[in-house]
Amino acid sequence: MENVLKVGERSYPTKILITPEELQRRVQEMAAVINQDQGNAPLVVLIVLHGALFFATDLLKGLSMPLQIETVRIKSYDKTVSKGIHLLTPLPTNLAGQDVLIIEDIVDTGKTITFLLEEIQKEKPRSVKVCTLLDKPDGGHQCILDYVGFTIENHFVFGYGLDLFEYHRNVPYVGYLVR
Repeated sequence: MENVLKVGERSYPTKILITPEELQRRVQEMAAVINQDQGNAPLVVLIVLHGALFFATDLLKGLSMPLQIETVRIKSYDKTVSKGIHLLTPLPTNLAGQDVLIIEDIVDTGKTITFLLEEIQKEKPRSVKVCTLLDKPDGGHQCILDYVGFTIENHFVFGYGLDLFEYHRNVPYVGYLVR
């Protein structure tokens, strides 16, 4: 189904890629797998803001182990163009010897997650796993992703936390721009 979303004076034709029902079903499945893998061992969850916020909130509701929740902000895009990676907030200092789960919205080129993994390894965690809502392998990344919600084609996506030019993170589905 095609929609039109506005940002300022511009209108953008969009389509729904993943419905709210598909998102909720898959997030619950992912939580069950993480629970099985982690058991009752404590976990430090590192949420990559802002894009992973909606996904992380729903995923964390389904996790049963003791959790510490941390956040980090990384900037890698300006509008739709990758402009280099910048850590906007410091990493938490409580990662040494801990099991860490990174919750990311999308892995495309892999540059952001590779940068973050390198930074986290400096803190000497016991283990680090990556959980992403969306994997876009056409972006050319070679990253090992431990938990993947959906593998998608090379679309510019938004919704469920991902932005469309800094707006529309709050739509309850994942959509894409029709070009």
